[in-house]
Amino acid sequence: MAVEMASLEQNRVSYSIGETWDKVAGLRLQLHDGVVSYCHEYRGQPWLILADQNSERYFRSSSDADAFIRRLDGQSTVEEIYNNLQKSQSPVLSQSDIILLIANLKSSHLLQDDDRTAGLAQKNATGKVGKFVKGLSRPFAIRVRLIDPDRFLTRVMPYLGWIRSRVFIWLWLFVVLYALVTSWMHWGELVDYGAARFNDPVYLLYFWLLYPVVKALHEMAHALATKRWGGVVHDMGIMLLVFFPVPYVDSSASNRFASRRKRILVSAAGILVETFLASVALIWWLHGAAGISRDIAFGIMIIGGVSTLLFNANPLLRFDGYYVFSEWIQIPNLASRSQQYVGYLFKRFVVGIPDLRSPVTAVGEAKWLFAYGIASAVYRVFISLFIALWVSGKFFILGLALALWAVLSQIVYPAIKNTIGLYKTAQRAGRQFRFALVSMVLVAIVGIVMSVPVPDSTYAQGLVNIPEDAAIRAGSAGIVKEVHREDGSAVQAGDEIVTLSNIELESRRVVVQSQIDELHGKLNGAFSRDRSQSEILKKRIVSLEEELRDIDEQISGLSIVSHQAGLLVLPKSQDLPGRFINRGDLVGYSLDRDQLTARLVIPQTKIEQVRLDSKDISIRLVGQPQDILPARMSREIPLLSDRLPSKYLGSSAGGATAVDARDESGLQALTSVYQVELELPQRQQGIFPGQRVHARFVHSEESLGRQLVRYLQHLWLHGLV
Repeated sequence: MAVEMASLEQNRVSYSIGETWDKVAGLRLQLHDGVVSYCHEYRGQPWLILADQNSERYFRSSSDADAFIRRLDGQSTVEEIYNNLQKSQSPVLSQSDIILLIANLKSSHLLQDDDRTAGLAQKNATGKVGKFVKGLSRPFAIRVRLIDPDRFLTRVMPYLGWIRSRVFIWLWLFVVLYALVTSWMHWGELVDYGAARFNDPVYLLYFWLLYPVVKALHEMAHALATKRWGGVVHDMGIMLLVFFPVPYVDSSASNRFASRRKRILVSAAGILVETFLASVALIWWLHGAAGISRDIAFGIMIIGGVSTLLFNANPLLRFDGYYVFSEWIQIPNLASRSQQYVGYLFKRFVVGIPDLRSPVTAVGEAKWLFAYGIASAVYRVFISLFIALWVSGKFFILGLALALWAVLSQIVYPAIKNTIGLYKTAQRAGRQFRFALVSMVLVAIVGIVMSVPVPDSTYAQGLVNIPEDAAIRAGSAGIVKEVHREDGSAVQAGDEIVTLSNIELESRRVVVQSQIDELHGKLNGAFSRDRSQSEILKKRIVSLEEELRDIDEQISGLSIVSHQAGLLVLPKSQDLPGRFINRGDLVGYSLDRDQLTARLVIPQTKIEQVRLDSKDISIRLVGQPQDILPARMSREIPLLSDRLPSKYLGSSAGGATAVDARDESGLQALTSVYQVELELPQRQQGIFPGQRVHARFVHSEESLGRQLVRYLQHLWLHGLV
């Protein structure tokens, strides 16, 4: 894991420059013994890099400060260095620039202690206490150092030369490309498999156990890449990332590499390893046997593929993708400088503060800094709230605390801090009135956005529901002998649809009838000779006649008829002849389109709006997405249940409701839902039993503020329950 280089110019505006030159001119300053310097080139310009070997922190400064910093030997005074630089051809900093530079060097703990410089630096929590406070301010990522892995890496490096061989590089490319192609071909299967298992507690346990293992390999790749090109790695430990124990490695020594390509490869090493692991796991998932190993492969694929793309390789978050991206576009400290640039634009052109120095130091940086500053700020707030709300769905109190912390740390605190800093800057520039005017306009805009009514809708999923009278079922078991009607034809009540043949049943009837005839003959002869024998024969005849009537009823059931008039739905009628059908099997439907309904499942948090405030209801049928059809709610089933009316509404069968993957029926929902029925349009073509329906309930327009309050209320009540 790489680290950000702090800029020695980034606090230029925040430090007071009211100190007189006389106060610093006589200082004899010297860098700490553990501070070394070297140069990097970005966008054709040289930059001075200061590395604190004791704390393994890195600082960047413009080359203009290079000559001044290199002359801080503890013997010459600041004024002597300044005068010597004026006589030489080296770039000369102004006296105010030197005051600011000294203040930043002091606050960054790069200078040896001198009481006379204490007033130049703002009070800044650094060192162990500062790191602890900083860790508390980032509850999503708390780091705990464990070991120094440098000796271990030195020992294993000679055995890992094959990793950088051409054979392995080509193997990596082949496996990853093959996985990309096959994932596209099997995308539907992957989505269904994940939807059926992602909410399963057992699968989440697999994920929890696999995540640290995959990330350990990821971090080891950073360490080995750093060691490969001569860097040292002295810090390895555990980071509690959203309370996941995730290994980390400090590979900041790669900042010293003069080659930009090597710095990029160190930052990308973990991504390359995870991508390879995810590709191998996908291949195993496709071709391996069902069982625990397949679930583990899918978990590795999600961790190494999806989470890597969304988080670790995402340049908007300060993970590996960020360092790769910033090196690629040659803008060091991209995150901090982009925030400074957005702040500079706001101060300069909105508040109207003159004489500000832009953070832009090279041609082409401005567009990157502006775009990244806006995008990263929005994404950072979004992902923090998303994580907090997701955790609240699993652990309510913890998630609520994280959500509150995210709002305070990502929105409220930065807003207050920046507002105070901006006000002080505006006050020094005499722009208090314009600052107040801009503040009122921004508050008014936020108020308008939160109070203007906007459309509000609820979306739900269901299935076309058919009355039982419409079902055409087999009255007896048999083999299809003849199909009398075709799919889509109009039928009347009593029309014969299919005729079955049951040779065993017909043979049994012949046998029973012959037995009855035989017993009638015996009864006529025994009536006059033996009355007790005749009574026995009569009872036997009655029993056989009952059996015969049952057989006749079954034989009549071989003729499958429609029970109501309507449109015949007989799927694959041409394949029916010769097929065996059990008694009670569903053969088809006789649809009366005036009786069609759709049964939908509604989340618990939305049922009140659906019940009391549905201004308009419309549906879309799967297979006909271009048609928006009107519907009307006919009834609500007043029962909160975690059982779905059909497995096809559950995630295991492609539905929208998450179900327990351990439930073989696919009906056990992970959250309780309500059910409602909609009346579908009459005489509408293209509606079939079991067809999936997407419904939209349009509610009264409400402001974003009111919708947010209602959502939080539902979240609170649901969490308490």
